[in-house]
Amino acid sequence: MPHEIQCIERALINDRNTKLVVALACLLFGIWAIAYNFKHNSWFLAIVGLTSIVTSIRLLTNVFKHWKVNKIPLMFLLNNEPTTIVWVYSIVTVSLPFGVQYARKGTMYFKLENGDDITIRLLENDIPNISKYLNKCLPHATFGYTDERQQWYMANPLLLIRDDYEE
Repeated sequence: MPHEIQCIERALINDRNTKLVVALACLLFGIWAIAYNFKHNSWFLAIVGLTSIVTSIRLLTNVFKHWKVNKIPLMFLLNNEPTTIVWVYSIVTVSLPFGVQYARKGTMYFKLENGDDITIRLLENDIPNISKYLNKCLPHATFGYTDERQQWYMANPLLLIRDDYEE
């Protein structure tokens, strides 16, 4: 398996694990709020607790539904339906609290032909290699961001399929 795919998988696993932790924390908060409600009879906390529990169950269902990496939507598309990805670009965000560079994080955007998008958080250093690899895997897709491409995508995502692409 190429290193670039491993980087994408690692990013997707980190995202999945973060969702798992948030869902479990939300579930615990909801249980606490309901238990506290029984002692203090606060309807507001009851509503917040129930909402928290329902939200966490929905998130947990989604996490477990896509537990295996190959079932995560991005990996499924890359492996089975790559032509649905029409545009790929990345943005590096620099955190500068008090003018001191703190962190550089990258986000890669995968824009789909149906108007949806998928984003993943990557290490800044991995982005050039992953982009180069994806250029080979997705010869039909457009790479890189411009305002003009954004307008094309908003008008019709299929406008971003490369002219020189032949199936």
